[in-house]
Amino acid sequence: DTGPGGPPPTPVSARKNRVRKLSGVDLVVVTLMTVIPTLFVLVLVWFPAIASVLLSFTNWNGIGSLSQIKGIGFTNYVNVATNYPPFWPALRHNLAFFGVLFFIATPIGMFLAALLDKEMRFSRFYQTAIYLTVVLSLALVGFIWQLIYSRDQGLLNAVLHTQVDWYGDPSYNLWAALVA
Repeated sequence: DTGPGGPPPTPVSARKNRVRKLSGVDLVVVTLMTVIPTLFVLVLVWFPAIASVLLSFTNWNGIGSLSQIKGIGFTNYVNVATNYPPFWPALRHNLAFFGVLFFIATPIGMFLAALLDKEMRFSRFYQTAIYLTVVLSLALVGFIWQLIYSRDQGLLNAVLHTQVDWYGDPSYNLWAALVA
């Protein structure tokens, strides 16, 4: 209340919707917080990535001056596809990883996120259990999966009563890594 004759108090909802102009210092800070990370990403990610793609169409082997570079078109790609035997299995493995992550893991993750966003019993416990895998280091998670997949003393082989070498057998190792 501003007293008699003063303007009426502004409702709370009107105060929340009011747009505030940035001061000069705020504008400088926002500009620096936008420009500096953008420059880092451009210099450390995009420039090397684009340069790698462009250099893949040349005969440069990474040693020597840049003035000796000659364009050779798709020759490097033809060579890797025809003269390098591990190329096609590696491409199949990459496509399998892409397919599993894109069509299975991502939809399951989105479903779980939507499910956990709802109010339900034990939701904090479920959120903690799922987020715990994000917080744990990759080395620790890898060690846990190594214990599960161990040929001699692994949990999976003990449950299934088998002696499968999950990471050593080429018919299982890709799928074991995808599950892990």
